[in-house]
Amino acid sequence: MEMGEQELEEVDEIRYLGYILQKNGSNEKHIQDRKRRATIAMKKTWSVGERIFKRDYKRRMRMFGALVESVALYGAEVWRWNIEERLDRVKRRYVRWLLGLDTTTPNYILREECKIEEIREKALKRAVRYEKEKALESKKELVKGCIKERERNWGKGQEGKRARKRKMRLEEAKEGRTRGEAGDRQERMTANQIIEERRKRETEEREKRIRESKYNKYYRNMAKEGLPKYLEGKMKWEDRNMVARFRCGNGTRARKHWKEEGERGCRFCRKGEGDLKHVVEECEITGGARNMGEVLKETGEGLAELKAIIVKRRAAEEGEERQGGSTARK
Repeated sequence: MEMGEQELEEVDEIRYLGYILQKNGSNEKHIQDRKRRATIAMKKTWSVGERIFKRDYKRRMRMFGALVESVALYGAEVWRWNIEERLDRVKRRYVRWLLGLDTTTPNYILREECKIEEIREKALKRAVRYEKEKALESKKELVKGCIKERERNWGKGQEGKRARKRKMRLEEAKEGRTRGEAGDRQERMTANQIIEERRKRETEEREKRIRESKYNKYYRNMAKEGLPKYLEGKMKWEDRNMVARFRCGNGTRARKHWKEEGERGCRFCRKGEGDLKHVVEECEITGGARNMGEVLKETGEGLAELKAIIVKRRAAEEGEERQGGSTARK
């Protein structure tokens, strides 16, 4: 490509100030790069936390916010309207590692138990704040002119792909209003209002999924508004992980709801479905503890009973192995 007497090289992408700009206007390469870098930072952060703050869940989550989210959110003012979920997977993976949870633990249970604020929410907040509070106050007339022109074209079918996505996300945040009302009120809504409306809708959807959950049908009675107390203070990581796994439904055969009924039954007493209530209260081998709700309280007070269940389960498993070995020798 030539410009005057100069020959210019035309490229498909360029990295400027750490942001990958693509010729086609996509943010895909940058988001992939952010996910890769955030994953590397997450693994290093987890390793440091294991050595220094192993007993302190809240401090390790603050470490994630400072060392990993800052990496993931770089350039969020540009890609913000994608509501990118890939970066949230990095955070959910980190929390699963902290609590020793199975990879099959549903996201709706994980978010409710740990009160996770997702990265996409923070990105959306940055986007709205930038456009409504920073860009329009910019001293650069070109920046203000571009934004005002886009607002004039709002609803006239002249938006590009990115602008249409932006418009759709704002209208989603204002669900329940007509499209015209959404456009009229756009200027008056603050970032916090948009995020709050979106969060409220997602909370309602999450609560519905918890009520209808087949993975752990008892979790609906355990969920609380705030962070569970066993995650608040310092606690041995083995004890904290044990409480989290039981509360989230890990370690029970009934969580594999897609399998045949016989495969979901208790493997020890063979007399019932291997769900939380059966394991804690009813099973002839592991049961006998007090009320399940008391054992699985958010305070972690039922830790002694949970440890007893684990001991009984391991003893039963060892007995099965010995019996199987003697049968094989015969």
